[in-house]
Amino acid sequence: MDGADIDAILYHLHTLKGSSGTMGATRLSRHCAKLEQAFRRDPQAALAMSEWSTALRTELEQAVSLLEAEVAKLEQTEADRSSD
Repeated sequence: MDGADIDAILYHLHTLKGSSGTMGATRLSRHCAKLEQAFRRDPQAALAMSEWSTALRTELEQAVSLLEAEVAKLEQTEADRSSD
């Protein structure tokens, strides 16, 4: 992998870290921060980490599930208000 690919990984990790933190998905944000640090320290070693992208996807899926549950609560609250 060349430097441009590493730069892209860092960009996306940094963006996902900030976005997830803003949305309250702190576990995902922390995971992204750890990966970002690892890629900044030693990109080749970070790439060699076992299943780093699978672990990131798992964290992302868990965060999406939690956010979807919060949206469902908001929708239910709105529906309850509308029926009163």
